[in-house]
Amino acid sequence: MAGHGDNRDFGGGGRNLGGGERDYERGGYRGYGSDRGETGDRGYDGDRRIGGERSLDRGPRRGPLICFNCDEPGHYANQCPHLRRNEHPSASTSRGGSSPPNRPSFSERQQSDPLEFKVAEIGKSVAAVCQFVEVEQQKKVVKERRKAKKSEAEERAEAERAATLLSKQKKEEKTRREAEIKQELHKSLDVRMAVRVKELREDVREDVRQEIREAISELSLAVSRGKRKKVETAVPARESSASSSETEELNLQTRRLCMSDKRKRGPDSLLEGSPPMEMPPKRTPKRGPRSAAISGRLTRAKARTQKTITPRKTPPSICKKTPAAIGIAGRLRFEKRVLNNLKNLDVLVLQNICKDEGISYNGKFEAIFDIAAHRTHVAYGTDDDEEAIATPVVCAEEGIDENE
Repeated sequence: MAGHGDNRDFGGGGRNLGGGERDYERGGYRGYGSDRGETGDRGYDGDRRIGGERSLDRGPRRGPLICFNCDEPGHYANQCPHLRRNEHPSASTSRGGSSPPNRPSFSERQQSDPLEFKVAEIGKSVAAVCQFVEVEQQKKVVKERRKAKKSEAEERAEAERAATLLSKQKKEEKTRREAEIKQELHKSLDVRMAVRVKELREDVREDVRQEIREAISELSLAVSRGKRKKVETAVPARESSASSSETEELNLQTRRLCMSDKRKRGPDSLLEGSPPMEMPPKRTPKRGPRSAAISGRLTRAKARTQKTITPRKTPPSICKKTPAAIGIAGRLRFEKRVLNNLKNLDVLVLQNICKDEGISYNGKFEAIFDIAAHRTHVAYGTDDDEEAIATPVVCAEEGIDENE
């Protein structure tokens, strides 16, 4: 390989390298084509170019790459994506051969290069614009999708908030209705209790009046019976007085006597000038200890420890009667107290009480009155028991009247 300092003569002085160096400053350049033997030659003097088609002003040294297969700029023939269109090879086998017949000349390529370049630039710009539009569309789609997701999340949160608010309102409405129902229940219970107490008062008054009337009638009947006995006992005395005068006088004396003077058998003795009789107070003699002489054999006394007696619990079967007030008034007070205690109880508590006491549960109101009636019956018994308790008092009064 030749260096820069030697002088070579290619073709017998056809080239002048000017002292071993290429003269690039004088305007000499190599024309590039398919072969070195084309119209372009190297200039040696720098003033003019032999066979050159360009003017003296200096332009670009080489044009854009053009494919010999598809005649498109930007790539070589061995990089062409299309099939082989030109049957002839892109370059001649001989070094000095001519260009392919289908290939345009250099002047035609130089004239068509700016237009093709512009077309290529326009194509690139259109492709860039299309790519930009596609990117923007993708961004817009992503943005719309994100916006739709956000709106869906807001709508979902709003729906959940509305559902929560609706459920809260339903709970408040249910609580309010239950409170109203409970208040109405208490009101109706109070009204029914007031009506029942009023009816009980009327019943008690009527029962007391009836008992008073019966007691008065029984007393009047007993008094009338006592008078009849006295009259019947006096009649045989009158019959017997006819037999003897002494008995008649006694009968006359007894007729004048009253009930208070009946025990006085004679006139009071008058004691004049005698001091009042003073009797010593009555005293019960104390029993002293027995003497040792009188007593028999003495034994040693045993000290007995005093035991504490445990109080016996009264079984509930015996405690049938309450130590409260006795009678119909006490019974009424007891039933009223039981009703007041039961009216504030819950349904479940009332059901348990009915189950424990053996009462059928037929609703809250009926259960309250049934429990009160059952407890009153257990505490005071039936009306027959009260009549049985009250009859001995009447009999005792009749016995007193008879004795009198």
